[in-house]
Amino acid sequence: ALGATIVYLGPIAKRPPNPNASPYSISDYNAIDPQCGTAQDLHDFVAAAHQLHLKVMLDIVYYHTAPDNVMMTQDPGFYVKTEDGRIARGFWPQPLPDYSKPEVRKYLIDSLVHWVRDFGIDGFRCDVGGGIPESFWVEARKALDKVNPQVVLLSESDRPDDQLQAFDINYNFNYYLGLRSVLRDGAPVMAVRKSWEQMHATMPRGARLLHFTDNHDWPRAVMQFGEK
Repeated sequence: ALGATIVYLGPIAKRPPNPNASPYSISDYNAIDPQCGTAQDLHDFVAAAHQLHLKVMLDIVYYHTAPDNVMMTQDPGFYVKTEDGRIARGFWPQPLPDYSKPEVRKYLIDSLVHWVRDFGIDGFRCDVGGGIPESFWVEARKALDKVNPQVVLLSESDRPDDQLQAFDINYNFNYYLGLRSVLRDGAPVMAVRKSWEQMHATMPRGARLLHFTDNHDWPRAVMQFGEK
């Protein structure tokens, strides 16, 4: 009744046993966290959504992993190393998978295929998509297309090349920052137009961009801008 066509779930993959662990700290990309339910629950959820003509998208976190990710026990060589041989950490900081290694790419792509093939998942919102080589996503797209060419890939990034071969949609961060500069900081409203012109100058022709007024990584719009 709301006109929605997609249900997007935050990360449901298994996280560390700490009850306060972030859902963006993933211990096993191929298992559902007990706090989120069971495999049968997901089957039932997807079936009910499809009856309502809704697509179901999962949030995947491939930029970094939890320190106890099963990849770590399987092969510590799956991770980027510092000059002194330690596991490199990313921005948050969590261990960084090494995308220069074909076996790492295959492991993660196989996980994406698993959710689509075995659960009927319709797409993925790719957390920090721009922090991962575009070539990985191109490989992933090709593998997913063999299972379901209608799979939707949304990149949490405004990297211009994303939609050449890999993604269907990107976030439009420049638009949000332009809007915020006007509504919160008092910048001339021309800032919104400038962000629009920059988008048209840098993104591929026909690119699809997700415009947002808030999301879970930013203060909610009613707090940021006020009710008025």
